[in-house]
Amino acid sequence: MKDLIDSQFTATEALFYAAVAQAAYRLLTHPWQRTFARLYDRVFQVLPQVPYIGSYVKQQMDKDFEPALDEVERNIFNKRRPALDMPEMPMTHDQVLDLVRQAASFEKIGSKMSGGIYHDSEDLEKLCAEVFKVSQRTNPLHAAWPNINQAEAEVCQWTAKLFNGEDVQGTINDGGTYSIMESVRTHRNWARETKGITKPNMVIPASAHAAFLKAAEDFGVECRIAPQQTNLQVNVAKMKALIDSNTIILVGSAPNYATGIIDPIDQIAAIAKTKKIGCHVDACLGSYVLPFLEAAGVKTPYIDFRLPGVTAMSADTHKYGLAPKGSSVLLLRERIKPYQAYVYLDWQGGMYVTPNQAGSRNGANILTTWATMARIGRVGYREAAVKIIQLRQQVQDRVEDIPGISVLGDPKMMVLALASKDPDINIYRVSTEMKKRGWLLNNLKDPASFHFCFTSKHVKAKDFVDDLIADLSECVALVKNTPQQKLEGDAASYHMLDNIPAFAPQLKLMLGRAFTAIQAQTTPKRDANLELKPN
Repeated sequence: MKDLIDSQFTATEALFYAAVAQAAYRLLTHPWQRTFARLYDRVFQVLPQVPYIGSYVKQQMDKDFEPALDEVERNIFNKRRPALDMPEMPMTHDQVLDLVRQAASFEKIGSKMSGGIYHDSEDLEKLCAEVFKVSQRTNPLHAAWPNINQAEAEVCQWTAKLFNGEDVQGTINDGGTYSIMESVRTHRNWARETKGITKPNMVIPASAHAAFLKAAEDFGVECRIAPQQTNLQVNVAKMKALIDSNTIILVGSAPNYATGIIDPIDQIAAIAKTKKIGCHVDACLGSYVLPFLEAAGVKTPYIDFRLPGVTAMSADTHKYGLAPKGSSVLLLRERIKPYQAYVYLDWQGGMYVTPNQAGSRNGANILTTWATMARIGRVGYREAAVKIIQLRQQVQDRVEDIPGISVLGDPKMMVLALASKDPDINIYRVSTEMKKRGWLLNNLKDPASFHFCFTSKHVKAKDFVDDLIADLSECVALVKNTPQQKLEGDAASYHMLDNIPAFAPQLKLMLGRAFTAIQAQTTPKRDANLELKPN
């Protein structure tokens, strides 16, 4: 009898410890980030309704956010022409073209814009205009134009060979964000169908493009963020620690958008191969410069499909591929690629099969991309890449002699990010002062900084390096000598963002939504005292 009681007690203990272990596992693997995000949302929905607290929150919003949004609105509408109603009668051909030329004017930009404009070749402009003219009504969704599908396949294969991919296929998408989202969706589908993963997650660097966060939100994938090291590369050990049985993909940038730093892709890909999960190399920005690093004298470990763990790469043909906007290539290993397609064969309208999430696509987008790459050729891309990397190095060498600012990380490619190392120099004010001199820079956060992205347009610009360094030196000295001057423009906006408490992400969301709402307006609505200036 005693033995029976002891055995029952042991069985009870076993059940108890099993339950404890299961509970502990659920706590450890629970997506706390999402839980806290939902909690934040709920708190900021309730706070404005709480007596006293609600009035305080509104007071702070009015004090800090309303003036900032009014400034945003002024900046937007000061740059726009008066709102135009839809014409009752048709406008003339010349009237339409005149307004379009105003909207697309390059006149004020010159060679002082960071990135954005990647070439100034009249030959390419004319070629793509002629290609668009004869192909603008085509749609590769229909079988009437099989050679457009052929052109898309060729662009993808040309790009795959630049990235040393043999068992690789791809699609042309409408931009880098689209390519990244397609990769996340495809890996989600692959993991669901081959591994039975229904609660997927991915691990990305803190410096990864925001498109990965967008993809995570849209496609139901938890996003786990690995911190950076002091050299601004992702901390691979911390990345590895975030992987579990539901992880479907790891991400590395080559380079990242903010600072132009290349992550240790070889290490990330090795982990992905061992764990039998995906690895996406985001080369959207690096694209058609990355394959020619060695030609420019830059030595790096393998970054591309030579690493067996790499399952996907994205490259923007509309950036350093020099094709018209918007165009981007997503490359996938052949074993992953079938999961990108959307297939529905029982539709009343017939078989519905698309190679990516899009349905109809403009064939002109594919053909202008094909024409651009065919016109430039491998030699043209190599020559452009080498000159761009050399230009960035020339600027970097001279920037390092300007007291009070420093280069972030060890850039290898086309981006140079600058931060302040002097408390009297607000780097956003430097950016604002540069803007007054015509320079259009990209402000960054964490750390506060800005970058310049060099292109073939800058390579060709006369006295570009001397002009940039002269203006930058003057602006740094001006800010240094007037540390108490009030922040304005983008500097004020970024300062405000930096001062939003970390526990209040909902405020940033509200600010972002308000910004997009203002952009969608044709006439100002927020502030009756806005003084709009004609163009």
